[in-house]
Amino acid sequence: MKKTFKVLVIVWCIMYFIGTVCFFSVGNFIYSFALLRESVFSRENVIAFFTGTEPDSTQYSGTEEQEQTWIEKNSEEKYILSEDELKLHGYFTSNPLSVHRYAIVCHGYSGQAKHMSYYASRLYNMGFSVLCPDARAHGKSEGNVTGMGYLERRDIILWINEITKNTRYFYKCIPFPTNFL
Repeated sequence: MKKTFKVLVIVWCIMYFIGTVCFFSVGNFIYSFALLRESVFSRENVIAFFTGTEPDSTQYSGTEEQEQTWIEKNSEEKYILSEDELKLHGYFTSNPLSVHRYAIVCHGYSGQAKHMSYYASRLYNMGFSVLCPDARAHGKSEGNVTGMGYLERRDIILWINEITKNTRYFYKCIPFPTNFL
């Protein structure tokens, strides 16, 4: 009886240890897949492994070749520093017909600002000055961890403050507080 109980305890401990290791391994994989850009298990590397292709950061889901490069041809590159001292990149296209109408076009997870050329060109033609920022750890912006929108919300406020700071119309405006969110 004691021997059987001892064996059951040992088996239970081994199963508990294996389950814990599996749980943390799967959790680490999911974290790396979703958030870490430079991980072996990043989204780009996993997709490249299963499709048998090299990861390509220049993919674009737009419709025409000329619209893919519109933003690079017609925009000025801007840089700001985030609150945690990361150099963030964005493309700004000033529209001379715009009367203080601005649009900020944000890309999705694992995208880049230049992939938003289609939308930026449409908004520009509608009379907006357009800003397309690269989110942290995307495109030309610095960083290794994606905030999945949580960290980026404050970066967008910094971009808004940059627009208002460099615009004559907003010279008397108080900057939007970054500790608001």
